Amino acid sequence: MSEELVDDVVVEPALAAPVGKPGGASSRRPRMNPLRAARAGLGGITAVGVKELRGRARGRRAFVVLTFYLLFLGLFAWAWELVAERTYVQNASLQGGSAAFASAQVGQEVFGALILIETLLVVFLAPAFTSGAISLEREKQTLDMLAATPISSLAIVVGKLFSALAYVFLLIAASIPLTAIVFVFGGVGPDDVLRAYAVLIVSAIGLGALGLFISALMQRTQGATVVTFFAVLFLSLGTMFGVLFWNTMAGVNRGGLVAAQGVGPIRGTAPEALLWFNPFAAEYDVICERPTATAAGAAGSTP
Repeated sequence: MSEELVDDVVVEPALAAPVGKPGGASSRRPRMNPLRAARAGLGGITAVGVKELRGRARGRRAFVVLTFYLLFLGLFAWAWELVAERTYVQNASLQGGSAAFASAQVGQEVFGALILIETLLVVFLAPAFTSGAISLEREKQTLDMLAATPISSLAIVVGKLFSALAYVFLLIAASIPLTAIVFVFGGVGPDDVLRAYAVLIVSAIGLGALGLFISALMQRTQGATVVTFFAVLFLSLGTMFGVLFWNTMAGVNRGGLVAAQGVGPIRGTAPEALLWFNPFAAEYDVICERPTATAAGAAGSTP
């Protein structure tokens, strides 16, 4: 009887299912349904985003900053409108121009000033909010706990990016009614406003992704913030200075004409690739490409 039991014990493992080879068909993971994978990824992004937003938007500070931001934009637009109105209206009266053309010029001046101020806001706030997103988790020793959750790495990164930029998007959206005041003066169309705000949103996402990337590389939040701001300064002010230096050494005047021979390899106008990642250059192109002012001036000058 004991031998039969021993035989049963010895024989039963041999009857188990054979283990497949590494990399074989039996060791492969079953493929997840794409729709289910998309739902899981979206759920992970939402979970990380809600967790980050609760920490950022809790309290009065966020709403106080938003209030003072709108007050500053309103006062700045009002002051710039007074200066532009005094300049263009006097020139129109002295040169015999029409009031419609002067009003269009005032509208363009106010629109350009507001967009550049909002671009400056995005350039400094977007990377500042994301430069400590990953490194702060590492300092608090919660990064391993976050990685151990069933949320994918892509969902964690995207959730942290958009949750950090949500407040920047709120500031951008809150300034739209204030920017729409330029429609009263003329010279600016709805398509100009849409293009300008599209550049603002893309700039915020790009600079925020840059700050998040540096935050993942650095060990400390302080170091990540410093490196991020140096990178942002290089992309904005550094590229502008590079183009100015190139054009000056190449003898290019303000009209874009080469008035002198260049120095060494520096010849002709500066390459446009230097300004591809400059948000100020992108907004400057949007502000300058407006034929509506000329049309308004021509319509106002006709009897």
